[in-house]
Amino acid sequence: MAQATTISTYRWTLDAYRIAWEAGAFGDANLELIDGELYTVPPASPGHDWLIELLHQFLEAKLAGKPVRVREEKTVFINESSTPKPDISVVPNRNYSEAHPCPADVHLVVEVANSHPERDLELKRDVYAEAGITQYWVFDLKQKTFRVYTNPVSGVYQEAIIWNDTVALLGIDIPVKELLDLAFKTWSS
Repeated sequence: MAQATTISTYRWTLDAYRIAWEAGAFGDANLELIDGELYTVPPASPGHDWLIELLHQFLEAKLAGKPVRVREEKTVFINESSTPKPDISVVPNRNYSEAHPCPADVHLVVEVANSHPERDLELKRDVYAEAGITQYWVFDLKQKTFRVYTNPVSGVYQEAIIWNDTVALLGIDIPVKELLDLAFKTWSS
């Protein structure tokens, strides 16, 4: 009788990923480490990049005077098996040359979902919720929806799909209509 063969996958840690990357194992691939797996970050479309730029400028203007920094596509250290690169993160305004921001530092992460919305709407959402990141926004360009995930409880976000309201960030009420106009009018033009 033949024995069953068990196949297991290799779970990456940040240290193993860094060693392999420094050795040139991945060439020039743009990768993210999420929950122990490496994911390719596909090349961004001009519209995706433009929306990130507009959202960055919008958030900087809304948060002017707050001691925060708006970062584009920079690593956030969740744990040894997850170091995603959100499209935008809002973190305290300090020096990150020695360590990436960790969940306690992150006020907001934003993803502009276009090519792999399920990664942003499920996988990353769950990683961010388990880490206790208080707010996660997803602009789904295919479905033309804006989702705000807040108040993680036991690693699960309370979701709200908002159309005509405000979203609070660091004590500032941001009109959702402004975000929707920025995202979806820009994307469709």
